[in-house]
Amino acid sequence: MSTNNKDQSHITPFWLPSFSVRRPVTVIMIYLALLTLSIVSMTRMKLDMFPDVSFPTITVITQYQGAGAREVEQQITKPIESQLSIVRNLDQLTSKSSEGLSIVQLKFKWGIDLDNAANDVRDRLGLIKRYIPEEADDPMIMRFDMQDMPILFVGATAKETFAKLYDLLDKDVSDMLKRINGVGNVMVNGGISRQINIDVDRQKLESRGLTLMTLKASLRRNNLMTAAGDIKIGDIKYLLRVPGEFENVDEIKEAPIGMYQGNVVKMKDVAHVLDSSPEESDRVCINGERGAVLIIQKRSGANIVEVSNAVMKALPGIQGKLPKDVKLEILIDGADDVRRTLKNLSDTLWIAVILIFGIILFFVRQLRPAVIVFTSIPVSLVDSFMLQYLFGYTVNMISLLAITIAVGLVVDDALVVMENQVRHMEEFGSSPKEAAINATSQVGRAVTVSTLTSCIVFLPMIFATGIAGIFFKQLAVVIVV
Repeated sequence: MSTNNKDQSHITPFWLPSFSVRRPVTVIMIYLALLTLSIVSMTRMKLDMFPDVSFPTITVITQYQGAGAREVEQQITKPIESQLSIVRNLDQLTSKSSEGLSIVQLKFKWGIDLDNAANDVRDRLGLIKRYIPEEADDPMIMRFDMQDMPILFVGATAKETFAKLYDLLDKDVSDMLKRINGVGNVMVNGGISRQINIDVDRQKLESRGLTLMTLKASLRRNNLMTAAGDIKIGDIKYLLRVPGEFENVDEIKEAPIGMYQGNVVKMKDVAHVLDSSPEESDRVCINGERGAVLIIQKRSGANIVEVSNAVMKALPGIQGKLPKDVKLEILIDGADDVRRTLKNLSDTLWIAVILIFGIILFFVRQLRPAVIVFTSIPVSLVDSFMLQYLFGYTVNMISLLAITIAVGLVVDDALVVMENQVRHMEEFGSSPKEAAINATSQVGRAVTVSTLTSCIVFLPMIFATGIAGIFFKQLAVVIVV
């Protein structure tokens, strides 16, 4: 026994294993607290396919119907460029002018707050409205964000009520879907939408000294709902409005558009007004039947899986409020890919853990050391979810991939320490407590340095820029944690 003590006399106990062995209750309580916080954090984390990616690009689109490319460039594109070129954090500005359309694209530096950039662009656009033609549409701001990608495609078919299917989906169904928590926007594609066609007789119009611009201005003036002040009755004040919007085709026909030889010229005198539909440019068919598609987008920051589940739960109730011949069915569910990918990764992770346990048991040939090493894996990995939650991360493919990689690092350290403990018990006859302290102290610094070396390898990834930086930063942070 004296020989054994002599063999171990050069070992200086390391404070961490010594404290852990001599204060087991304290260490157990610390780890139970960490596990509880980590499990609570994990249940509150959202599921997603990838980390939140916002491309630092804003596109300004302006339509100017009937204008040529050169006219669009001179009157629309250049004024917009002159105002937007001084927006903060702008990296690159490009534009394209074509017949009736101006597109100005702004690329910003990665990592900026795109909401603030969009507000700056919106403020600048507000200053140029007086410099662009009145006939041009207001500039539209568009951002490409992976959060704005559609998450659900819902197909709708009908037989007897197909002519009203578009309006039914656009008004009733869309409103019901938008009430669901997390649903941001609902678009309708397909079906037959309503359009009022005004076929102008050019000869009748010109013979009365009128022009198309006069007719257009008259329609705009007669199709308004205007405020008419207020009226106070007792202590209650009522706001008054004069309804002046067209409600049917007959009102459009009777709309006055000008005067000729002392007589009022009405719309029906110079044009044919028809309640019709737009020219069909595309057609949606579902299982061989004509129909329409509801394209559902989630709100910014909402979780794709939670929104998808909420919509799926609400669809039977919505179906019950529609005509019997209208059928709704899920065509594409973006959350399925998220669930399937994350399930495959989590299954792979557990398979790796079980295989590691079997390999350890095969080589160590002792159940207790194998169980101890096996226990260290989920404890170490689950603890990482607490910090991931604090960092605002989601459970996605990158974070699970990082955890899968980290399994190997955790097992390496645990195996080195455990194998040395077994050696101390077999060669020196040490008790389990002595072996735990001495064996861990002997290799503790080497294991710590080895682990820190692995961290240093991944740590520089957090300085990557661009879209690679968004993905690899989370990968590196999770592995290091």
